[in-house]
Amino acid sequence: MRNESITTSVPAAGADGELDVSTIGRAIAQKKAWVIVPTVACLVGSAAFVTLATPKYTATADVLIENQENYFTRPTAAPGSADAQTLAIDPEAVASQVQIVMSRELGKRAIAELGLKGNPEFDPTAKGPGLLSMLFGGGRKSATQEDSILEAYFEQLNVFAVVKTRVLQIEFTSSDPEFAARAANKVADLYLNIQSDAKRDAARASATSIADLVSDLRSKASTAEGAAEAWRAEHGLTIGANNITMTGQQLSDLSTQVGLAKAAQAESQAKARMLRDMVKQGRLGDVTDVANNELIRKMAGDRSTLRAQIASESRTLLPGHPRIKELNAQLEELDSQIRLAVERTARALENDASVAGARLENLATALAQQKKEVGGSSADEAHARELDRVAKQFRDQLEANMAKYQEATARENSQSTPGDARVVSRAIAPLLPSFPKKIPIVAFGTFAGLVLSTGYLVSSELMSGRAYASASQGPEFAADAGKPAAPIRTPATPDAPIGVDARRQRRRGPGEQPVSNALTGLAARLLAAPAGEFAQRVLVVSEADEASARDVAASLGKLLARDHRAILVEVDDELGGGDSVGLGDILAGTADFEASIQREPGSRLHLLCAGDASFEYDKHCEVVLDALSRTYDFVIVVAPPLSTHDTAVAIAPDVECAVLACAGEPDALAMQELTHAGAGQVVAIDQAARRSGRSAA
Repeated sequence: MRNESITTSVPAAGADGELDVSTIGRAIAQKKAWVIVPTVACLVGSAAFVTLATPKYTATADVLIENQENYFTRPTAAPGSADAQTLAIDPEAVASQVQIVMSRELGKRAIAELGLKGNPEFDPTAKGPGLLSMLFGGGRKSATQEDSILEAYFEQLNVFAVVKTRVLQIEFTSSDPEFAARAANKVADLYLNIQSDAKRDAARASATSIADLVSDLRSKASTAEGAAEAWRAEHGLTIGANNITMTGQQLSDLSTQVGLAKAAQAESQAKARMLRDMVKQGRLGDVTDVANNELIRKMAGDRSTLRAQIASESRTLLPGHPRIKELNAQLEELDSQIRLAVERTARALENDASVAGARLENLATALAQQKKEVGGSSADEAHARELDRVAKQFRDQLEANMAKYQEATARENSQSTPGDARVVSRAIAPLLPSFPKKIPIVAFGTFAGLVLSTGYLVSSELMSGRAYASASQGPEFAADAGKPAAPIRTPATPDAPIGVDARRQRRRGPGEQPVSNALTGLAARLLAAPAGEFAQRVLVVSEADEASARDVAASLGKLLARDHRAILVEVDDELGGGDSVGLGDILAGTADFEASIQREPGSRLHLLCAGDASFEYDKHCEVVLDALSRTYDFVIVVAPPLSTHDTAVAIAPDVECAVLACAGEPDALAMQELTHAGAGQVVAIDQAARRSGRSAA
């Protein structure tokens, strides 16, 4: 394989064609050292990095954000009340808690608690003043030192919320695994303390604001209650028992007495009426009042005794007997007395009914008068009720705010106020370092070296245009573009003819001339020459006929372009293609390489014609040839005939081989002229005898 330097100074030729992947593959295979060396270097470098880098350990503590309030932690919360229930926390609240953990206030507390000041890992001044501080004026100020420690602290701290949860993960990284775990747990504890402090501060502020409100409400409530009492005393609306005014209480009492009087009157009248009915019916013993009268009950007993005696005497005496008559007379006397006693009881009941009626009339009169008094004081009572309502509102507000003030005071002085979060998983010292990850870093570094080096080669091929198959290729070349060309067998001696593979002969286009053994031998010698940094340059010139030089150059270029990159350059517009864009246009600045370089139809050979603009071979042409030499393996230059121009003599010092196309025997003077001009090797090709392969050197 040939090693060459690749440059992008020559744009792609024939870029309008299709991409030829096989050409890119062959280029990568030829320049595999450009891939292997960077890849191995990246492998070694990444391995050295992961070996020498100081390991870092990351510890993680998990904190769940939730309301920790309950019935026992709130002084006035009742079970099941809204204050005692857990409140929902939205994603914005969780994100806000992340910012609290990352705040400078918490960072300063953590630095003090963990003793990061003086720790070389976090305090740059612990190692002494650096070179820059010594050069530009002493050590750091205390504020600058604090900022530096905070910056290093936040670089090692990472806080984020787990997706679709209320869990915060607090990660802390350090070269000491035990310190990393301790720092993560300390940050979590400080976060909970800040939550509790915030609640106590809020309670303290609330107590201060509520205290003024309570004092104002107490004054207003006292004033309102005094005004209500003064109004009632002034208008005789003093409140009695059961929160009723005196006039209202009197009206109620009169109403009760009227009802009692009516009941007593009705009861007496009913009893008197019933006694008279019982007397008429002779059923005196059935009346309750008669039965309960002691006198009547005694007379009833005597009557019973007397009837028993009459019954006893009647067994021996006749009804007309004086004794029987006497007993009957006594019985009638007792009945008369009993009847009189019942009538007296009935009259007493009627008298009671009369008294009750008179009392009822008096009570009705008093009740009517009391009603008038109560009705007259309705407006005063309404105003008194309004004053009472205002006083009650102030009193209710005072009591509610007093309860809040007491709760705020209790929270302000409480040292166990829970925060709205709790630690669900404390950090432990990690066993494996989080940095560097040896296998991933080495693998990625090696892969990056492989990709970058390969990408460099591929981009070079794409920008040079060698990776494109021209759309102007003939069908013969298109069918064979993706196949490797048949090998050229190098002869034992430089002048020995080299045979051409039969398949290559069959691939010749219908208009292509057969290639002579002289050209194949010359191509073999050029291919066998040691590869250099730049392309081999071949000058093709004729004695008098420029067309023969163009024919020889095209045939030689096609042989070399089968397996290598070759370009044919015309340096005089007399050689043809005057209407095409070419070298002259590049030198004139009217065209670029991409528009000027074309592909020779039916082969892989690139073509840079003379172009439309006139020019002379000078140092600018040499710059163009140098640029092409950095991109191609072979640069074949076609010069005007020796008999008419001196261009070939000017180009000869810059080429390794000069080919003189002649008809018959070569002109010795022409070959000598090329040799003296500085051509490395001069070869003559007899156009008349190309089929026989005769050549001279």
